[in-house]
Amino acid sequence: MTAGLVTYLFVFIFRYVHAGEPSVQLVDLTSQTLTVFYDFDRTLLVESFGGKVLDRCYEIFNRSEDVDDCAGSGEMIQALETFPDARIISAFGNETRLAQLKNHLDTLLSSSNALNGGLFYILSTSWEAVPALEWEKMIWEIIQIVELEDYFPRDNILGLDDPGPGIQADKGTKLQTKLASLDIDITMSQCIFADDKLGNLNWANCEGTDADGNSCEDYGGDRAICDTLLIQEREGMDGTDMGYIEARGILPAVCEDANGCDRIKMTVVFVLSMICIAFC
Repeated sequence: MTAGLVTYLFVFIFRYVHAGEPSVQLVDLTSQTLTVFYDFDRTLLVESFGGKVLDRCYEIFNRSEDVDDCAGSGEMIQALETFPDARIISAFGNETRLAQLKNHLDTLLSSSNALNGGLFYILSTSWEAVPALEWEKMIWEIIQIVELEDYFPRDNILGLDDPGPGIQADKGTKLQTKLASLDIDITMSQCIFADDKLGNLNWANCEGTDADGNSCEDYGGDRAICDTLLIQEREGMDGTDMGYIEARGILPAVCEDANGCDRIKMTVVFVLSMICIAFC
């Protein structure tokens, strides 16, 4: 916890990496996080690999974007099987980043973290006419190839149909439906949703206007379903993003009353001040 928090605070000041933008800062958390929803391409992965699999599907079945669109059962899996494992690993960055990702998930599962219940989900929109179920199957195959299946069981992979060109899929409703199916009640502050597209996040968290000034009416009105983390540069989560999520499962544990919260904020301010004195 300490290492993850210090890393997050250090990067917050110096921006040595492209840290994401959380809807709630660590010092403002009021409860521990119990569940995490990750986008797939450019969040868990560092590229839009699903699109490359679809392009390969067009090639091997001699299809075009206007004919069938590789929507048949098992076609995306067949296309995926033409990629060597090394290429699939590179979609996660490299072996080092994949190990970092596994370490991140292991940290969430540690006994000291409120996320140790393993409520981790992949929330991903399909491309073009590929049905959500076929998209899920492709992701599940990738997850098994890189040995992440212990963290993301098959039922924890949630796909959505592509609503059409230029239209953001309503990931918020899909997320909310999953939360409602759980045996425990999850509040907005106990949930975090990481995605590289602001439009996707708006479906889960939007009040009045979004960060770009667009009306929340574009996303079905105000939404207060889950806290969000916008992944910067659309190149996948970095260590700071992972550290932020890890800290969300620990930090509020000592914040049981107003005085506890004030002590947390004073500690964070103190750490920031010391870092600045030393390096600014």
